[in-house]
Amino acid sequence: MKKHLLILFRSPIVFLMATVLFIVFFCCCFICHADEISEDYLRHRYQRLSVICQDKRQSGYDLTEVDRLIKRGRKARQQDDLTGANELLNQAFDLLNSMEKQTPVPLKYTSKLTFKESPFGVAFGEVYKGEKFMPYIRELGATRTKLYLHWHWIEPQNNKYDWRLVNSFLNQLNDGDEALIAIFTSSSWGAEGTGKGYPPKDYQEYYNFIYDLVKHCKGKIKYWQRDTEPASPRHWDKNRAEDYVKTQKYFYQAVKAADPNALVIDVSMNGVFVRGEPQSKQFFEYIIKHGKDYFDVLDIRLYWNIYEIPFKVNWFRNKMQECGYQKPIVTTEYGGPTPVQFPEFKDVKRRFTKRWTQAAEDPNYRKKAWQELTRDAKDFPPSMQMFLKNTPKELEQKRHRINCKDLIQRTVMALSAGVEKLWYWNLISQRHPHFGHHPIFGKLRLMDEHFRERYPAFYAYQRMAKKLKDIYSIERVTTAKNNLYLFKITKKNGQQLYILWEKRDFFRGEDQPATPFELRLTWEKSKITDVFGNEQIKPIRNGKMLIEVTGTPLFLEPL
Repeated sequence: MKKHLLILFRSPIVFLMATVLFIVFFCCCFICHADEISEDYLRHRYQRLSVICQDKRQSGYDLTEVDRLIKRGRKARQQDDLTGANELLNQAFDLLNSMEKQTPVPLKYTSKLTFKESPFGVAFGEVYKGEKFMPYIRELGATRTKLYLHWHWIEPQNNKYDWRLVNSFLNQLNDGDEALIAIFTSSSWGAEGTGKGYPPKDYQEYYNFIYDLVKHCKGKIKYWQRDTEPASPRHWDKNRAEDYVKTQKYFYQAVKAADPNALVIDVSMNGVFVRGEPQSKQFFEYIIKHGKDYFDVLDIRLYWNIYEIPFKVNWFRNKMQECGYQKPIVTTEYGGPTPVQFPEFKDVKRRFTKRWTQAAEDPNYRKKAWQELTRDAKDFPPSMQMFLKNTPKELEQKRHRINCKDLIQRTVMALSAGVEKLWYWNLISQRHPHFGHHPIFGKLRLMDEHFRERYPAFYAYQRMAKKLKDIYSIERVTTAKNNLYLFKITKKNGQQLYILWEKRDFFRGEDQPATPFELRLTWEKSKITDVFGNEQIKPIRNGKMLIEVTGTPLFLEPL
């Protein structure tokens, strides 16, 4: 027997087969005794899944079931069941792959959006003290602005009005200017509190105030709005949706009684979505359903992720449709960059969550918390340091460049999603005596608070408004490269131009090499202008032009 086995294994074919079987057996044993799935491996898979989900949402897919699997996977991971978490991730990936064969949830707007009026506007800022600012709004090429006022500023005592702030604004308006006044329901005698919006104590007194205010403006204010970003921290209580709608009803009726031609804007959602749904979703579903007769235009704030704008706008459009109506959508605040657009923000937030929570809950702690955060800023990643005061010069210049690019990209994405009018936030930002400028809005300002210095984004906005003056329509043009964003603009006189950029990492993307892209054009020569004003002339050969594309938006127009 041994002799036969020896002869058998001397055969080359049999020896090779035995070797293969041994290797397979060894690998199986190795896999069976391998270490558990690592946290790093799962973290990498979650990051990859997040990117795919983002792209799917932008295309209109319903990811409810995928979100459920992700949530279960996170729970399993928290319970140290890494194998179970990995299996749930596998199911999520399989579900996403199967969606390739399905039809995306249709968006409720057409691919080509048209505009009757200029969409461009710039809000003044939060604390108005009578500054003369309208000449700078006009210099930007904007046609409209926005102002916040508080009830107790105008009617400090019942039936005793102080019209000085209102008049200082009205006196700045010329024919052709369009203004929005947003009124905080904030009064020590007339509302339940002072701040960012409380129910009135007496709704008839509130009606009288709004009526008198609108009447005093004598038709000079086209748009009226109340409070801001309800159901957000330190704003209108998310648990008082019924009171919100009731207040909106009195507000709407008072505005229309005083000026039937005025337009009332409402909802004013802060734009924060969590796993595909608005934060405080039930609150907004309630006011969209029960407050539909008390506003003319829906407002959603468009901060955060640029590429989620179409999905967010479409969520509100679909909700209105479910309730049997449609109204124009605008954004009365938008801008970027903000810290949450950078992946490093999560780590910083995790390190300082306790401190930030204390500061949010206790106003007396805020000064100390801010001093501590500023002291520790040297340990922040560069992408976070650029949002704090005393930012190193090179980082501040980089943030200015990102701001200019974000401004164009965010505006174009909003316009192409069907947002009819936009108020950029903000022209100026007031300095806090202890904290300095706001780390977000203070950085987004287009000018300093003394109107002496125009920042790079001022000129980027001015350039954009000039290029897109008399815009009639916008539509996104599909390309073979998903990361390329190409938009075709048609003006009222029939002239056309394109806007083009590549989706890249905001902070590191400018260090990457350009991507060549060939565009078909009917012109003989094209002028290419980037957001910073750099220009070049390129010939069109055989109806094609080769362009080097980066994350910096380009305006392409016939020479």
